Amino acid sequence: MKIRPIAVAVGSLLPVAAMAATITAPAGNKVSQEFLDAQGGVVAGQASIALGAQYAVGDVLSLNFNTRPAATNATTGFVFPPTLDIIVGTAAIASIDGTLAKFDEGDNTVSYRVTTAPVAQGSSFGTVTSPANIRFLDAEVVADVTLSTSSQTSTGTTFDAGAAKKLVDVTGSQFAYTIGGLAQTIDVESNRTNFAGGTGTGAIITITSSDTEGSPDKAETGANITVTLGGDFSWIDANTATNATGIETTNIGGDVIGTTASASASQITVTLPATGTSIVLSNSLGLVIPTQTVTASLSQAITSNTVVTGSATASGAYVLNGSSVTVYAVPTSAAASNFIWLSNTGSSDGEVSITVHDAGTSTDLGVVGTSSAGTNFDVTAALNAALSAQGVTLSGGRIHLDIVTKVPAADVAVSAAYRVGDDRVNLLTSIETDHD
Repeated sequence: MKIRPIAVAVGSLLPVAAMAATITAPAGNKVSQEFLDAQGGVVAGQASIALGAQYAVGDVLSLNFNTRPAATNATTGFVFPPTLDIIVGTAAIASIDGTLAKFDEGDNTVSYRVTTAPVAQGSSFGTVTSPANIRFLDAEVVADVTLSTSSQTSTGTTFDAGAAKKLVDVTGSQFAYTIGGLAQTIDVESNRTNFAGGTGTGAIITITSSDTEGSPDKAETGANITVTLGGDFSWIDANTATNATGIETTNIGGDVIGTTASASASQITVTLPATGTSIVLSNSLGLVIPTQTVTASLSQAITSNTVVTGSATASGAYVLNGSSVTVYAVPTSAAASNFIWLSNTGSSDGEVSITVHDAGTSTDLGVVGTSSAGTNFDVTAALNAALSAQGVTLSGGRIHLDIVTKVPAADVAVSAAYRVGDDRVNLLTSIETDHD
């Protein structure tokens, strides 16, 4: 319906240049597509409309939205209020304030007529507050919800227009998720039953969810998060006294909800509070933690009665802090004598394993000996003994060696050289190349 002009005389108007209402909106009231889907629309906040001209009885103020307001709604029961007040000054004073009465309502517009004219106080012509908690059922198909104002005198002359301001912004995601702690280093000095730099025998994975923008219905978004971790969890203790699954979950807020967790050798699923949550993976049985890639996925129901989820994925790796050094271009001819030594300056012993790369073929010789703390290990002698014992024949020429030691990399140094006749030549190792 269009605005119906009302034939009531008006007082003199101010110059046109001064007739511009100013709309102050509540910072766009940002919500996401997730939130819109869950709510079947969106609720806008109130806006303050500072009038740019003095209104007389019979003048019309129209509130114009760029999408259809829900004049009636089964959830809120909202209807536009029958009257709005024009407040002159900082507080309502009956003798100088005015009243607007609703008389017309269209798809995108509601119009109010001045029934009591405000009394001007200097340059102030009053402020109108837009109706509260207007729900927009069509909001999910528009980029934004905006409010503008237009005014007419009783004879149809337009004046005092207010430029459109956003009441609602549709943003990319209402919810933000972060996953931390998946990049763990397994401590080889603890026989791969612990994480380097960690406490006890647990790895802490932290999942945090937050409502990034907020909304009038924010209280409806505090649903728990379902977290699914994928990987090799055969090492997790399934017999702890505190939790049959071996997973202990602690919310920073104080809730302990480990009883909602379930675990298998390849997957962990646990329900956690919405924010600031940690998962502690227990290994009190002392089983070997495998090196692996771990994946994580999250889902969160936005409301308790609507199955709508926001999701995020992340992955990380459990890696060893042990030493892995490659020695390049080791000669294998009978004329060459090799000198390869591994120095262990740490405080723990560790097994030494060797893989040989020869003419496009890789041979894993397995464990060839043990490097004792504070000693030098003769790699050449161990290599020759393993080749002989396993019946491995080299093709001749040069080979590469991967030397893996179960002690921290910081405690290991490898020196490599060969001699032909009276000439001694140093061999390049990955220790040098990694620092170039």
